[in-house]
Amino acid sequence: MHSNTKRRLLFSLAAAAALTGAALALRRQIWLDAYRREIREKTAPLKEADGWTADGYIKDQDHLYYYTYRTSPASGNGCGPVAAFDLRRHEGHDVRFLDVLEEMDAMHRRNVPGPTLMPVMRQYLDKYLPGGHEVHGAKAAIDAAERSRMGLLRYHEESVPHFIPYFRVADGQFRFFNVSDGQEDFSAAWADFAAEHIQDNDVKLIWWE
Repeated sequence: MHSNTKRRLLFSLAAAAALTGAALALRRQIWLDAYRREIREKTAPLKEADGWTADGYIKDQDHLYYYTYRTSPASGNGCGPVAAFDLRRHEGHDVRFLDVLEEMDAMHRRNVPGPTLMPVMRQYLDKYLPGGHEVHGAKAAIDAAERSRMGLLRYHEESVPHFIPYFRVADGQFRFFNVSDGQEDFSAAWADFAAEHIQDNDVKLIWWE
């Protein structure tokens, strides 16, 4: 092939690839802007301070719109960092939520919208809260949780994957955060929580003795 022709062909291919990449980036930005508008409309009346308990735990991610996590508002996908922050606070760590958010964000290999991936959650907890045991399945999770002192549950809340933190507050009673509307901060027996919220077997639990 003539060198000029070859250069023109390579240039054309490069230009086409650039246009394709630009189109995908534009489509992604349009989607992200629409998503942010939707979340903002739902959460604009909320105050960030109302998402926190009087003793310093985060109880409701809906109030965290102005934090960004994995390129999206943390009000929509921030349950992982919320859970990690609350567990660290329970263990007496001097930690800011923004630091948890940014460190977990950076642990993901791709800078794209999405939830917290379980390998990232394990990596973060192994770093700051070592010694956690992991079990899969509803029965194993319930059995382990009832004898734990604290833990992190990944399950489906209204068909959406969700992380929540909990810790023991009294014999047979556990305190739960950020579960669902109307259940942002409450105490219950683990069996009662499970009966209401665990609807399938796609459950993972990291728990501490």
